[in-house]
Amino acid sequence: MEGLKELFDKVRKNEMADDAFEAALNKILPRSWKPASVYNELSEKYKTLEKQNAEFQKAVEEAGRNKVSVEEMNKTLDTLKQSHKAELEKKDAEFARFRRDAYIDGEIQKAGAKTAKAVRALVDLDKIAVDGSGAYIGLKEQLDALKSGKDTAYLFAKPESEQEEAKPSFGGGGFPEKPAPGDSMAAIKAAIFGH
Repeated sequence: MEGLKELFDKVRKNEMADDAFEAALNKILPRSWKPASVYNELSEKYKTLEKQNAEFQKAVEEAGRNKVSVEEMNKTLDTLKQSHKAELEKKDAEFARFRRDAYIDGEIQKAGAKTAKAVRALVDLDKIAVDGSGAYIGLKEQLDALKSGKDTAYLFAKPESEQEEAKPSFGGGGFPEKPAPGDSMAAIKAAIFGH
């Protein structure tokens, strides 16, 4: 891929920070890489078109064998068109639902949910919409409200900055004071027996 090798060379030589690397990578990848979801959507549409073509060919062959009138043939074609249009609309709706669900699951994970299933159950799907640019809106606000809610905050992990550092404890005394040189046996006894 054009520019990718140079980008990795800069990272390997520590000439680029992580944020700059991610931004540069996000500019390079869309030019030649397509996500699996786009491939899968096109693949499904291709399979549907192949199926439509096979049904059309079969209808033409039957019409030729049975000497079907033009009117009957047109009715058959109209019926096939309508059923395939409905099938494509159904596939598009399924794909949109799959895309929305993947987005929701990813955002719940990013929000630090301890139990994604429980958080998802609290999300109002009717409040999630797609804006004019194709971006989802309405979920971030819901997740923020759940994270700060008195009854729901426990469902999310605390940010690292708010977590208390775990300190080792040996019976409440922590680590014993450093013993004087040559007095290691006394320090061991003190640590074990608390003297």
